[in-house]
Amino acid sequence: MIAAAFLAVCMPLAAQLIRLQVVDGAANLAEAEQALVRHEVLPTVRGTIRDRHGRILAVDRPVYALALEYTFIDGTWVEREARRGAIREAGRRRWAGMEPDARRVLLDAHRAAREAEREALLDEIAAMADIPRDVIDAQVAAVVRRVEALAGQVHARQRDLERSRRGDEAAAAFRPDPIREQRQPHEIHAPLPDDRAFLLRALERERPGILRIIDTHRREYPWLDAEVLLDRTSLPGLLRAGRPAFVRVQGVADHLLGQMRPAWAEDVARRPMRDATNGEIIDLGGYGISGDVIGSAGLERSLEDVLRGQRGEARWRVDSDGISRVDPVPGQDIDLTIDVALQSRVQAILSPAFGLCQVQPWHDNPALPPGTPLAAAVVILEVSTGEILAMASSPSRADAADMDAAAQRLRSPWINRPAEAIYPPGSIVKPLILVGAVTDGVHSLTEPIVCTGHFFRDQPEAARCWIYRAHFGFETHGALRAEEALARSCNIFFYALADRLGNRGVVEWLGWFGTGRHIAPDLAWRESPRAAWTGAVAGSLPPAGRGGRFETILLGIGQGPVAWTPLHAANAYAQLARGGLVRDPVIVRGTPPRDWSGGAPAEAEGATPRADRRLDPAAVAAALRGLRDSVRERYGTSHHIRPGDDRAEEVLFPPGAVEVFAKTGTAQAPPWDRDGDGVLSETERATTPDHAWFVGLVGPTGGAPLHAIAVIVEHGGSGGRVAGPVAAQVIRALQRERHLPDGGTSP
Repeated sequence: MIAAAFLAVCMPLAAQLIRLQVVDGAANLAEAEQALVRHEVLPTVRGTIRDRHGRILAVDRPVYALALEYTFIDGTWVEREARRGAIREAGRRRWAGMEPDARRVLLDAHRAAREAEREALLDEIAAMADIPRDVIDAQVAAVVRRVEALAGQVHARQRDLERSRRGDEAAAAFRPDPIREQRQPHEIHAPLPDDRAFLLRALERERPGILRIIDTHRREYPWLDAEVLLDRTSLPGLLRAGRPAFVRVQGVADHLLGQMRPAWAEDVARRPMRDATNGEIIDLGGYGISGDVIGSAGLERSLEDVLRGQRGEARWRVDSDGISRVDPVPGQDIDLTIDVALQSRVQAILSPAFGLCQVQPWHDNPALPPGTPLAAAVVILEVSTGEILAMASSPSRADAADMDAAAQRLRSPWINRPAEAIYPPGSIVKPLILVGAVTDGVHSLTEPIVCTGHFFRDQPEAARCWIYRAHFGFETHGALRAEEALARSCNIFFYALADRLGNRGVVEWLGWFGTGRHIAPDLAWRESPRAAWTGAVAGSLPPAGRGGRFETILLGIGQGPVAWTPLHAANAYAQLARGGLVRDPVIVRGTPPRDWSGGAPAEAEGATPRADRRLDPAAVAAALRGLRDSVRERYGTSHHIRPGDDRAEEVLFPPGAVEVFAKTGTAQAPPWDRDGDGVLSETERATTPDHAWFVGLVGPTGGAPLHAIAVIVEHGGSGGRVAGPVAAQVIRALQRERHLPDGGTSP
């Protein structure tokens, strides 16, 4: 009888022992071994971004950060301390024999006291750190949301694993342990001034398990704000002044550089640092720890994997002295082609405070009242290399802080206009069409084309020249050769060239000059393989050979289903100046390796392969002469403006031995919701102002062009009246920063 009872007791124990040692032995051993292992993630440093002269544009700086233990954040500390206090007050022996209701009353009293203590501690921390309490509360809430979501995912996978190993009953009885993020401190605020960090360090020693002051890094942008001195003696009459202007620029190159943001759940899912099932580290370059950040725009985002670097890791066992270590790998430093001093100066020129990028009386802009700020963009390329010297977008991202919601909708400060905004090119494509037509043999430079005011003989209201209007007395240009046709910007001449090239020829030439292609891949990124590319766009181009005659001739003057960015425009003129050598724009010197396994940016439909092509040298020379005459000859559309009392003022005559070859353009803009109400009224449809273009080349007199410049002023109206004066100041900025001879005028 006793033996039977003994067997009845021992058999289940033996079965359990066999299950623990044989069936689940390996798993249990692994769990026990894991409990003996400790590890620490070692921080890395993000790569530095510098301009072409080595000036630092973005850098990680060591700072102090305030972190709170998660148990203090989520209320676990309150429960733990309340229970300890209740047991201490009652005594362990009495506590063991207390009725549940009596325990609950005592616990509630201690819980209220600990909650009040927690609130007082948070107030004290906020005061010592000089941080508003509501800021701390918001950060605490964000941490709890993020960690609880992660814990839910991990626990769900652990429960599924338990079900697969031991069945549904074991899964139902599964009680998960806290994940690592629920046992560690989380960054709440950085940077802390040194004196505040030292005060909080004292509190950290007094109250262990509540807060930590940790050494970390913060991204700084030393050139983000600048004050630029601009000469006003060469401005149009109404703005001209003897004293220079100090222009404060917010967000120098901030569209280009981008910024940082906290890592989101999508970032963790894209590249997790830890295995979601067991919490083990699988990618030291991944995302997932408190305070993790990621580039959110610009080069910080597009080159994230290059700049990010890789954390290190130290592992050791609590029962031995051995330690293994993987050293951190710092992010790769990046040298840009940008000259940040030139960039600052160009952004100051685009500031409405300087006057050129706000509506002026001489703009003749009936749709917008004087003083209305105008969004604008400038690109400057080095012709020989394709390197981008400046790429300015106004308003900047930083300017958004001074705008209300309506102004932000209207002016779109988040868009990097040089690379992300597309516009119809208008007349600035005319030299490209000329060179294409001569190179293809459909036009001879010795042949004049007669401007009759309208292209179709029996349709005087369609396909007209820009001077064949009532307020010009229905004038015509008469017989023109290439140089004068360019200088006068005769539409009929270029309608004829496009007609001879045919739709396929026009589309293929525009595509070869870069339209419809991603020409700056280092600026582009996407969040997933199926997402659209962001940061740089290809523009649009119709399929070759599918358009009718009217659509084809419109393409010859840059209208119709074609659009590109200012970067495309500057690049096309640089390609023209090189005689057909293809050099896509370069923003990063010694371009770092990028992972294009998800696919590189693709071309738009209609774009053709781009290889070096020998352009007809005589056509290139004629195009440059025509662009030069547009600036130098009084009949040229880029020659003069009438800013005040109807006296003509020359626009593009910089001091020193400098030659300018340029084309202005006035491109029809799509209907514009000017009041931002989301509805296009009939008035808005009928009175949307045109975009003002300037694209040109500049170099020393008698020499080859050194730089290509593209300027667009959104809804400015006339390219000559609006974009031309902006370009004149950009050329002077190139002189001031020693990229062009200046005749000894620079200070």
